[in-house]
Amino acid sequence: MFSPTPSRNPVPHRLRVFLVPLVPLWLLATACGGTDRGDALPGDSEDGASPFAEGGALAPEDDPPPAPSPEGAAPVAGAEHLRALTFLSLASDSTTLLPWSFRSTITEEGILRHRQASLGRGGTWELLLADTLVTPLSRFPWRILPGGPVRLVVGEGDAVASLLFDAPPRTVELIPGEFLAEWVPDAGSVWRIHRGEVVLPSGGIQGLLLDLSRSRGPGSAPGLDWMFLHDGAGTQVLLREPPGAAEREAGVWLGWSRVAFQERNWNEVQVRWSGVRPLERARRDVPTGWSLEARRPGAGTGTGGAAPAAAFGGELRVVRSFLNVEEGPGPILPVEGFLEVEGEILILGERLAVRGVVRHRQR
Repeated sequence: MFSPTPSRNPVPHRLRVFLVPLVPLWLLATACGGTDRGDALPGDSEDGASPFAEGGALAPEDDPPPAPSPEGAAPVAGAEHLRALTFLSLASDSTTLLPWSFRSTITEEGILRHRQASLGRGGTWELLLADTLVTPLSRFPWRILPGGPVRLVVGEGDAVASLLFDAPPRTVELIPGEFLAEWVPDAGSVWRIHRGEVVLPSGGIQGLLLDLSRSRGPGSAPGLDWMFLHDGAGTQVLLREPPGAAEREAGVWLGWSRVAFQERNWNEVQVRWSGVRPLERARRDVPTGWSLEARRPGAGTGTGGAAPAAAFGGELRVVRSFLNVEEGPGPILPVEGFLEVEGEILILGERLAVRGVVRHRQR
């Protein structure tokens, strides 16, 4: 699948391999997994196409996210673009979690590209990659940056066909599969759900993949918590905390559900922490459970009127925590990571057992 050097001929079967020429970069943080440098991402040409598009090195990928500035416009200092791909296995006994994150922050001097990947399996949490690269300013800063231990393959329509972490002896491949649904809660983000597979040396693991693209302009509030739930069959649920929410233990979130191929928006979901525990090193409390409740679906669901009281609700509890305490200037330290959850939800009278993941952060 992967060639050690760029080919000057198109890759057959409508697949292209992203291998970046070895050009020195200013590496701000060292990648986990044995690499101590990154590879340069050249600037875009005037028409937005990469100069390496036909050589197998760099090319546009799938559709960019909605951005606070027009597509292809000059980058604005202070803007941020996030591409996060989170795999969640369907197995009920031991969940495999593989989150990839590519976050680009625009500065006057260039683009700070933060890349991170972790693997949670069997109650253990392994940081695969965490680095920050500086690249020239680009009109398309949301593109995934390959190079070093990160390999990217694109297929038909320039959609991501494979994302590989390759730092022997550790090799982890993420393969997006069938597209299932899309949620666009606002003009700055797109949430797509696919089937997916993670391939480890021991074999493949089937599951679901959440592909999140989000952009925000200078000075706007960063994203906070979100939830991705499923019942192992045909039900998926997404919930998102409003950016910049001041009250974290209780608030009104946006939600979306897909049950038996029917999608509904939930514009006013009351989300409350139902339990907490102290995280001593951070000097903070972190949630151990949540209660959810919404009175009726949001607009655009085609339900034709108000649904019964508590049309959407549920209780979730944490079964595993993968939280990282970061350094900070004061005694109360930042926390971010993932919480594996299970519980029960009620959607228009149907009660379902669900599992999933919560992306949690406190600043």
